[in-house]
Amino acid sequence: MGPPLKPLGIIKEMLDGIGFEITYAYDDLIFIEHNAFLLQMGKSGEDVWLYFHTDSSLEKRADITNLLKECGRQYRFMVDRKGTYTVSQNNHQENFQLQFFEGHL
Repeated sequence: MGPPLKPLGIIKEMLDGIGFEITYAYDDLIFIEHNAFLLQMGKSGEDVWLYFHTDSSLEKRADITNLLKECGRQYRFMVDRKGTYTVSQNNHQENFQLQFFEGHL
């Protein structure tokens, strides 16, 4: 039996173990410190989707991806690198807008 449908606690434990800190979680999205990447919980508990911020270091993306995939297997997750994202604030409001670019690695 795999992880529960939205395994935030297990993902937090996994990330803590490899030195990453969650700064914010909302619904199925998990924002990581400094916004270099975010994780999205998939349609099943095993699926975790990885998106890098468009401004993140290109050189570090492969290493972070490999680390998350390797560690994820120990927790029965299938970490899949999906693409990139941007985040912007809506005109003087407290909410923000995310834009995902699937396949843009």
